[in-house]
Amino acid sequence: MLTYKNKNICGRGGLLSFLTILGLTLSAGGCPPKSQSKSEQEKTKVLQLLEGSRKITTILRQKTLPEIKKVLNTDEVKELEKAINEWDQEIQKGIKVTKDLTEADRETETGARVTYVEQMQHVRDKYLEIDRIKDNIYNQINSGKVKATLANADKDIENIKSKDKQFYSE
Repeated sequence: MLTYKNKNICGRGGLLSFLTILGLTLSAGGCPPKSQSKSEQEKTKVLQLLEGSRKITTILRQKTLPEIKKVLNTDEVKELEKAINEWDQEIQKGIKVTKDLTEADRETETGARVTYVEQMQHVRDKYLEIDRIKDNIYNQINSGKVKATLANADKDIENIKSKDKQFYSE
């Protein structure tokens, strides 16, 4: 914590420079982190959730698809792969839109805010499409290995989703 005459001067860079020029000594360390506005906190939370979605994409791409492809080579599997790729693209767009969104944009109902809301809806829609395709594969296929693979993927996904139930349950 930066102090001068027992007063906290954390985050006051101009004052710190001025005091240093005057040759005054300060104790440093332990400053509390700068508090984020509610808007910035929400932005950070959305970015974390989108990164969680990217982890789900990785699970589906690296664990689930290869196992299913060993047993099946149907249009449903190709559709699942395509949907995963499209979802990943929507997530990347969502990350970019979220990072570019300013606090002022978040308060308005036009422009960047509308783009942001629409992009988040695209991300959600693609996720629901993947879920639908997985359910179709699970219900149409009698292969125990495919069903086990899908069940394991669902467990991994639920572990990620359980970290923030609010986002995924809305």
